[in-house]
Amino acid sequence: MTATYALMDTDTFNMVGSFRSRVAALRAVAATARQYGEDSAEARSLVLFRRDGPADDAYVAKGEDLVRLALDTATNERRNGAPDDVPAPASARAKRIAPARAS
Repeated sequence: MTATYALMDTDTFNMVGSFRSRVAALRAVAATARQYGEDSAEARSLVLFRRDGPADDAYVAKGEDLVRLALDTATNERRNGAPDDVPAPASARAKRIAPARAS
């Protein structure tokens, strides 16, 4: 199965992650925000988009809106019993983003 969601760093224009699901991508954003801070450049410079649908529906969220969506999703997952065991961030080329478990 190919990745359907992608994260891009708007500061460097690098693709920093590809994910099979929206939840997996949001987990990575939430982990990045927790590691570096919600207001950090590492978190705020991200944009999430869908790669396998119509161009008009590709954009999901970016910056502050993306961080808030990711943290809200993580909070809802914890309330529903999902483990909060996203691994610590790994180094990326220009910036860092925390990896997430595949869904």
